[in-house]
Amino acid sequence: MIAKAREVDPEGDYIEAMLPDWKPSEAVDLIHTMECLYYLDDPLGFLHTLHNDWLRPGGRMVIGVDHYQENPSSHDWGPSLNVHMALLSIEEWTEGLEKAGFVDVEAVQVGAKEGWSGTLVLTANRRMD
Repeated sequence: MIAKAREVDPEGDYIEAMLPDWKPSEAVDLIHTMECLYYLDDPLGFLHTLHNDWLRPGGRMVIGVDHYQENPSSHDWGPSLNVHMALLSIEEWTEGLEKAGFVDVEAVQVGAKEGWSGTLVLTANRRMD
């Protein structure tokens, strides 16, 4: 992924690291993650790290998830690939964000069609301290 990114933007700053151990040197205004968090052993616990260590007060988080409880067509992904994938419900994701300290939490399913419940898009803000 980094090699591809460098082809597009050779001057960009890219980091290869293992989550959830890595933390940015300074907090950011926006976090966007797509199809990543459910691979972690404790994705809801990592939301606390993102809130407390990654995001500035007033910052925004946008999460995209295709593997979730209300999307039955994704349920066999983990076993079929022999990979750990946390299967959480929309309610578990939203409550996890709120318990981590996020506010203005919203969840919407985008692009639903027959046999596909759509991508779950979660947005949340870090309160201004």
